[in-house]
Amino acid sequence: MVSGGCSADPPGSAHSDSETLRIAVSIPPLQWVAQSLAPEGARVVPLVDPGVSPHGAALSPSQARDLAGADVVLLVGWNLEPSIERTLATSRNSPRVLRMSEVLEDAGIVPPPLFSYEAGLVEEAHDHAHSPHGQDDHPESDHDSHADHGHHHHGPEDPHAWLDPAAMEPWIRAVAEVLESDAEAVDRALTEVAAVDREYRDALADVRRRVLVTHHDGFGWLVRRYGLEVGAVIRPEGLVETRPSDMARVMDVVRRYELGGIFVEPQFGDRAALRIRDLAGVELFVLDPLGSGDWPATMRANLIQLVDGLNREAAPPQTSAAGLGGSP
Repeated sequence: MVSGGCSADPPGSAHSDSETLRIAVSIPPLQWVAQSLAPEGARVVPLVDPGVSPHGAALSPSQARDLAGADVVLLVGWNLEPSIERTLATSRNSPRVLRMSEVLEDAGIVPPPLFSYEAGLVEEAHDHAHSPHGQDDHPESDHDSHADHGHHHHGPEDPHAWLDPAAMEPWIRAVAEVLESDAEAVDRALTEVAAVDREYRDALADVRRRVLVTHHDGFGWLVRRYGLEVGAVIRPEGLVETRPSDMARVMDVVRRYELGGIFVEPQFGDRAALRIRDLAGVELFVLDPLGSGDWPATMRANLIQLVDGLNREAAPPQTSAAGLGGSP
């Protein structure tokens, strides 16, 4: 376990001197968990700045120093933070590293597969466009049935588990165990997560549409949790720029399901999204998967955007997908 004020720990343990406990977190959503559960006086340092995608982010010299001096490091895993993992692998420091991927695996929670047009998710979405799925807490994902995962850059599993409140619960408990958190702090964090979950269930129960077009493939955990579907992705390969065939697929889904809004992210350029907006007459709504360090506030802001976007009336067709350079 980690003790915030112990000065007798041996070298290489989670905390080897009497200084403040130093907790390094990879992304802003984990920052909220650490700050909520850290013992009094602990220092929580983020390693990826707000608004920056962790997929290709490199550590600045100051962030590398923060990582080198950390007693505890909280990561998502699933190859989401390759730069941090590489730095840890060559570091002389031996912090206690806790990965959300390993915690959820131990809890029996399986990631959803990444979006794939070849897996037929668009056709499945049509069956559920106007009525929600059953909403199991932790539905199992059959990876063998989705052999092609769209060749996304961060691996076959969707790593964005913090967007599912049900995945946050075991993560909070695991972090609390490592930090030896106060029971009241744990209860407050779990209560807040449960409140966010209820708000999502209530607000998304009767939205007009249940099919989303998203900027990148980052919302599999959220849509699985609340009976939604991703019908198309503007940048299906994440860091790879949108291609004409991607544009054509998005246009097809927007028209097929009479969508009035599509969802963009602040971590990516919006040139392709603006082009789709102009061609299809849709509104752009912002979903921020990372936020600025306040997980409940980020989730609630995203919920407002989700409800508005899924309820937005479709505009009359303005043009066809011809000339976009390809079709699905």
